[in-house]
Amino acid sequence: MQIGDLDSAKGFLKKSNIGLLGLGITAFSRISPFYLNDGYQLFCGRATPDLRLLRSIGRIRSMEEETGHIREPITSLDLLEYGAFRETILSSRARYLYVYQSYKGLEAILKGTGKILIANRAELRESLSTKLSFIRILEELGIEPLKWMQVSSKAFMGLTAKELFSSFSGPFVVQVADITRGGGRGLFFVRGEDALRRVREVVGKGVLHRTRVTELLIRPFVEGISISALGCATRQGTVIGPLQLQLIDLYGESPLGEGGIFCGHSWDRTHREGICSQVQNVVRRVGDLLFQKGYRGMFGIDFIGDGERAYPLELNPRLTGALPVLTFLQLRDGILPIEFVHILSFFEEAEFDVEALNSIFQRGTEGAHVILFGDETKEEFYPKTLIPGIYKWESDWARYVGSGHLFPKEEHEFAILEGPYGSIRPGDEGWNNFLRILRIVFQNPITNANGALKEWARNVIGWTRGAILGERGWKISFAHNNPALLKQSP
Repeated sequence: MQIGDLDSAKGFLKKSNIGLLGLGITAFSRISPFYLNDGYQLFCGRATPDLRLLRSIGRIRSMEEETGHIREPITSLDLLEYGAFRETILSSRARYLYVYQSYKGLEAILKGTGKILIANRAELRESLSTKLSFIRILEELGIEPLKWMQVSSKAFMGLTAKELFSSFSGPFVVQVADITRGGGRGLFFVRGEDALRRVREVVGKGVLHRTRVTELLIRPFVEGISISALGCATRQGTVIGPLQLQLIDLYGESPLGEGGIFCGHSWDRTHREGICSQVQNVVRRVGDLLFQKGYRGMFGIDFIGDGERAYPLELNPRLTGALPVLTFLQLRDGILPIEFVHILSFFEEAEFDVEALNSIFQRGTEGAHVILFGDETKEEFYPKTLIPGIYKWESDWARYVGSGHLFPKEEHEFAILEGPYGSIRPGDEGWNNFLRILRIVFQNPITNANGALKEWARNVIGWTRGAILGERGWKISFAHNNPALLKQSP
């Protein structure tokens, strides 16, 4: 059955009598399939304050609600190991389980149960998740990667500043290759000798983010704008999502000096033919190769664009942080979301008109979301100062509009979702600069034509951050914004 729109996708699942269950750290992160499958049921970890809103959409259970606590960080494996969830899921007639990514332990629990994960095998995902594996994929495809150097942590400590800066003709980026989780963990921008000393201090400790530091990947620093795109590997070819501007380092470096910290996306319909064609070419070729290796479904590729070229940097062989906001934007636009293509790509009978879908997706969409993180440097936290729902920005403050719908609809409206999450506070185990406290969702792009955040969006982020973290003189860094990419658009 060929699938090209939402009705045909729903019809396929209904005709096939396919039951679908979901596991998510938060309910919002895995909420989308309620709009695809009538029998969908969701099992989540955190008891985020937006559960009351989300339960108007479908059935949701929270482990934190049922047990009184959870321990951060939490994964889908922890959710399935929770007895009450496991018993319900394994006894359910639904055969398919939708997760962020698979784990070997998850596969072991489900072995012999007849349950099927909508995710790639953990062994395959792990083999593709390393920094060097993506460089090898690019080389296999004949796509020139950025200059790179792999060194052991021990060898790195012995290299002089002159050797390093000479090797890359200026500033460079150091990335801990052992860390497979993205978002900026273990990534350092080295612009001078002071920054190099800070990186050496971190590397010298031997452990970062509970990961042993043994190998480093070093590449030149490229001044530009961070962009990304989703791909979905199917039997009919690779479906390519719209270009995404990534919001990076909105709150500055981490206390350890890490940079490149992912803080959200902004989508628009600006015509960037040269950059878009480069991105699409890489995503298509990588997706086709991944499918040959046994991979199917969604993946993400991060790029840095300098105005003339889009340099592919990293492969995320899993669902990405663009979801589910992109899904809601595409549903609003009346098109089949790429997330639903991902889900259906795991069914052999599903067929896609890849050319038609790509044509639709490349028209783009409009909207944005920003992630608000915990802050290791803060001693106070006020999680009850904001109610989840819709707000409207009124020049220098926000007015609560209500909770009659999830997404903003009017000009200068925004939504607070996935929080404020207050079950973990400064000083608790797991509290750090990468802990997600809430998500701010916008119906329109929040970047200007030159890639910088619009003033009212900056104020919304600052106001929200100030309320949650108890700040009065809030500050947001935008040093990463560089208009080169957009100014060079034809």
